[in-house]
This record gives sequence, C-alpha cells and structure tokens, in this order.
Amino acid sequence: MKILMMGWGFPPKIEGGLDIHVHEICKELAKKNQVLLTLPEFNSPRRNPDGIRIIPIKCRLMKSLSKTVGEYSGNIVKACSGMDFDVIHCHDWFGVQASDALRNLTGKPWVLTLHSLEYMRSCGPGRKTAMERLEARGARECDRIIAVSRFMKESIVKNCGVQPGKIDVVYNSASVGKGNPEKLRKSLGLGDRPLVLFLGRLSHQKGVEHLIYSARSVLERIPDVRFLIVGEGHLKGSLEKFSRHMGLEGKIIFPGFVPQSELASYYSAADVFVYPSMFEPFGISVLESLLSGTPAVTSAEAGIMEMLPDLDSLKGVRPGDSRELAEQIMHFLTSGKRVSGKEKRLLESTYSWKKSAAQILQIYQKVI
Repeated sequence: MKILMMGWGFPPKIEGGLDIHVHEICKELAKKNQVLLTLPEFNSPRRNPDGIRIIPIKCRLMKSLSKTVGEYSGNIVKACSGMDFDVIHCHDWFGVQASDALRNLTGKPWVLTLHSLEYMRSCGPGRKTAMERLEARGARECDRIIAVSRFMKESIVKNCGVQPGKIDVVYNSASVGKGNPEKLRKSLGLGDRPLVLFLGRLSHQKGVEHLIYSARSVLERIPDVRFLIVGEGHLKGSLEKFSRHMGLEGKIIFPGFVPQSELASYYSAADVFVYPSMFEPFGISVLESLLSGTPAVTSAEAGIMEMLPDLDSLKGVRPGDSRELAEQIMHFLTSGKRVSGKEKRLLESTYSWKKSAAQILQIYQKVI
C-alpha cells in the first residue's frame, strides 16, 4: 500500500506527542508499505530514515502559525497532486486543507487522526478559532477518524458534531532506551535527594502551575526533595517567576529543552513522574516514565488510564487538584515504589507501536 502521510515535526525536531506518534507509526508502516511523509522543510531530516520517503515542503516559519500552515498546505497540494498513493492520512487541524484538496483532486480516501482538540490546548471553550473550525471541518468531511483514546473519541463526538461510528480508537505507545540516572543526578548536583519530575510542553494544558502549588506541601514534609520541570513553552518564564514567588527558588529546577536521547536518564533518575494535565487525551510521557521504571501521577481523565485502571505504579488525580496531587506524590516518595517487572510486561503487552500500526492499516483497508 502507498500511504501519503502529513507530519510536522520529526526527530530530532520534536515538539510533542503528535510528532513522536507520526514518526513511530511511519517506521512501522514502512516495513511492509510505501510511506510518503510530508514535512515542513525546516523540520525535515537530511536523509530518508527507517524506510520512510521524506517529502520536504517549502514554507516560511511566520509569526502566525495559521499562515505558516496555510502555506505548508498549499505547497503540499502542489508537490503531491501528481504522486501515486492509495490513502491520505493527516493529523490534527494542520493537515485538513491539504487533505481535503488532494482528496478532491485524486479521489483517494482521507483518514484524520485527532490527538487533541484546540479547546484542550487553550484550556477551555472560547471564541471559535480558525484551528477549531478546521478541526470540525476535518472531522465532518474526512472518510474516517482515528482518536488516541476513548476520552478523545467522546470529545470529538461532543465538539465536532460527528457520529461515534465514524471514529476508531487506536492508542499510542512509547519506546524508551536505557538511561544513566547516576550521571544525570551528579551533573545536576542532586546527590541522593528525592526527585519529582515533570517533562513536557510548558503550556496551560499541562497544568504545571498545580505541580508548583503542590510542591510547597511536599517540601514541608520532605524538605530535601527537588522538583525538575523539563521542557520549553510560552509559560516557562511565568512558571519560573511563580516558583520564586512561592519561595521555591532552588527547590524547583527548570533545565529547559532536553534532547530525545537524554530522556531515559531523566525518567529513570526520578522517584516519581508527575503529569498534571488539565486535558490529556493520552499521555505518551507517562508511559515512557513507567517503562523506565518510575511510577507516575497524572490526570484521572488521561487516556492512558483507560487500559490501566489497577496499576499500582500509576495514580490518577482530579485535574487542578493540587492537594490531591501532593498526596499522591507523597505516596510514592514515602513508599519507595518502583514499577515492577510484572507491571512492565503488562505495559509492553498492552501498548506497542507495531500493534497500533496494524490497527491503522486495517482502517486504511476499510476506506479504500
């Protein structure tokens, strides 16, 4: 099968879970299929890795993301309209315009994966943005929708006005290498102190301010604990200022961006991983932490909780509840709990990119 996939980021230029998903799914699909992956030229690797044929698309990185995506979409259509493929697959709102145009030109079916919705990223309903309008248009007009969890499927039905029967759920997965936690702890001057880790985009959706609120309560009971908030985002400066205002300077460390190759060391060095999202359709970082052996606390509504309701090393809390968050952090810090070998085997049998790619291939076959 020949698959035209539309992506945005690609290793080493990864912005979030969507980019990880596209890379891993394309790798799996390319083992037995021909995968054509469009990427903005500024995010394209210099070579075609993992059997994937990369199609770099010229577009300017402008102040307005919508304008950048508009140019990207128009140039995808110009570059790909004469190509031979069996199915079109795009992700979230940024591929909708190009996918719709290419389907009209070629008659090929269009599959849309929705990883999140714009109201989740902005943390609440408001004035309908161009992005939200594109999400809804894509959901209504595509041939099939893939959601990354049941929670996401229900959100699409409610917010985009489509029937549940049009949506298939295909869960994400994760893969993580072996880290060097001792070296990392030494480089950060942490010694044997208890360590709480957040790793992700510093945005309203991820709820990092609630972790900072909870930090004061945890420090009152365990004074030598340190909090590591890893990542970049438009809220980084505000969160640093907020932590100083809370009197937590030196207790909370903001190391900034960390390369993909170093993530395993951060996960395995931590005593507990915290991902307190206000909305979390899946939570790849949570799964990466668990596979690294580190227990996790996340939103009780996160998609990853759907298949793992009884895992001892994973606890869910109400979004925005800093008190409950502090209690669950304390639970793991005082118990010394790590992810057991049995739990890791359960995770590996529940989630795999190979399994996810096979499900997506079946969806392609359904629409062709």
